[in-house]
This record gives sequence, structure tokens and C-alpha cells, in this order.
Amino acid sequence: MTTMILYPSNYFESNKPETVFSKEYAAALANPAFDVCLCDYDGFDAGGKLKLNRPVGEPAKCLWRGWMMLPERYRQFYEQCKRLNLDLLTDPQAYELMHCFPNAYERIDSGDTPHIEVFGDRIIAEAVNERFDAFMVKDYVKSAKQTAFPQRIKTPVTQEECDRLSVEFIKLRGDLYTGGIVCKQLVELKKYAMRTNEWRGFYLFGKLLDLSGNSMQFPACPAPPQDLVGRMEGFDSPFYTVDFGELADGSWTVLETGDGQVSGLATEITPGEFYMKLANGLMSN
Repeated sequence: MTTMILYPSNYFESNKPETVFSKEYAAALANPAFDVCLCDYDGFDAGGKLKLNRPVGEPAKCLWRGWMMLPERYRQFYEQCKRLNLDLLTDPQAYELMHCFPNAYERIDSGDTPHIEVFGDRIIAEAVNERFDAFMVKDYVKSAKQTAFPQRIKTPVTQEECDRLSVEFIKLRGDLYTGGIVCKQLVELKKYAMRTNEWRGFYLFGKLLDLSGNSMQFPACPAPPQDLVGRMEGFDSPFYTVDFGELADGSWTVLETGDGQVSGLATEITPGEFYMKLANGLMSN
């Protein structure tokens, strides 16, 4: 039985994929285990009903490979896919579990990932001063990278400074602001000629599907230890990602989790290789 892979269509041409996903689209199209379909995600995101580039006659098992969404938006997307005979493998609860890191954090051993503190819309100075020597700010999904927002904040900090940071961060994230503010212990990653050693694991039905380098690192760089990678199996999601990073002292940590539908492929695997592994994983379950 084939699995439908759903991609966002090009804004100007409904029968072509969004450019970012064109190589994945071609890889899925070339694999007999998959059927492919496109949707007008831009129209849906603007408040319209989801539209496909072609009808789907019979209900089909489906994976979304496209843009990330706020959890409530994904819930709407999931229901509209059902209306169009597309049964997304990942339900809204599973999406929110892995897409919003504080949810997954509760199920990860404390020694396997840096400490976080979860706030509403306001960082509390007393809490960060007590628990961190230096921290970074993000929401439930992303930080404000590639902006002037500070990536390293040393303690102690005043409440006035925390309030200023909170307002600035929420403004920078705009409509993408998700869940609340999360402060995370800053860790020092090991570098090899200025390149970090980060890896992305894709997990399918609770088991590791692929583990590949994700920071354009050198081939000689070590991979994350198998026991740490194995401890990330078994989350209540059919398709998710876990990012691992080597620390300056040579130990390893979990950096992030994500929903597998909206996580980019690791830099060190080709779309063809990935979709072959995905096909084999889906057929064996």
C-alpha cells in the first residue's frame, strides 16, 4: 500500500512544489512506495479552505512534508486533510508533543538535555538567576536567531532587563510566537575547525529511522553514542526528530525535538536516501 506525501505547492504554479521541497518531491515521485500530492498552503494559511492540486478518491495514509505551524493551526490542517481523504499519520496531539519542546522535555532524563525554565510571556529574574549561569531565550519551538537579540545572557539579571527581553523577543517572533517563553541553559558545543558536530535523528513508529550529520561537519567527526540515541526512542508520536550535539568536553546532549513532518532533512543525507529509508520503515509497520 502506497503512502501519500503532501507538499505545499508553488505560489504561482499549483502543479509544482514549493522550491524548498522540490528535491524531496522528486525523490518521493521516483519511489514506487509513495504517491505525491500538492496543496495550496498559502491559501490555507491566509484563512481559506485547504485545496489540493488533484482530487484524492479513496482515503489515503498521508505524511505532510512542509511548513511548520502553530499547534492549533495544525489541528485545523489535520481536519481539513481528513475532509479531502488524506489521513495524516501524525495526529494533533502527537504533533504538539514533539514540535513544542517543553512537552517532550518532561519525558527526557534530566542528564540528557540542558535544563530549561518555562514561563508565560514574562521571564522571572529570580528564577533565571537561581538556576542559570548563562542562558538563551526561545519560545516552545524557536529562538530569535539571525536577529540582534542576544544569544547569550549572563546572570545575574534584573527584572527590568528580563521584562525588556521578554517584550523584545515576543515582538521578534511575531505571529510565529508559540506557547510561551523558554529559558535554556547555554552549553558550549565542540567545534572542529569552526564547525559544530550536530546530528539529526528521524524516528518512525518509535524506532530510529535515520541518524545523519546536520552541521556540515567533517566525515571524521564522531556520531552520538548509541545509548543516548536509543533513549530517545518510544515517544508517543509516529514520526519525530531529535537533534544531538557534541559538547566541548566530548560528552553529548539532546538539543531539540521536532515533528518529523516539518523538520528539514539533515545536511548529510540526500532526499533519495532518506525516502528509501522512509519507504522501508513504513512498509515494515
